Amino acid sequence: MLNGKKYKVTDYPEAPWKKGVYNIGIPDYPHGSNNAYTEAIKQKVWFPIDFESARYLHVGARSAGCMTIIETARWMEIYNTLIKARKGDFKNVGTVKVID
Repeated sequence: MLNGKKYKVTDYPEAPWKKGVYNIGIPDYPHGSNNAYTEAIKQKVWFPIDFESARYLHVGARSAGCMTIIETARWMEIYNTLIKARKGDFKNVGTVKVID
């Protein structure tokens, strides 16, 4: 949930997320090689989750271990909030809580 709104996500069944709170980091570099989701203008911007884990929050249709927002038309709502946010530690924009 972000600003009171829920979003549909998917993860990788072979490596499900464990319940807990994770840091969402400042984007590192452009990811992906195409522009498959035209409604998600900033689709190449991925937010690292707990930098050491090599997992990200990003938009897409499937996941290989990341937390993937499958509602591609709503990606810009998330992007516009997170890209401006900062926790004050110079590397994170917020947190995500896994409850199921």
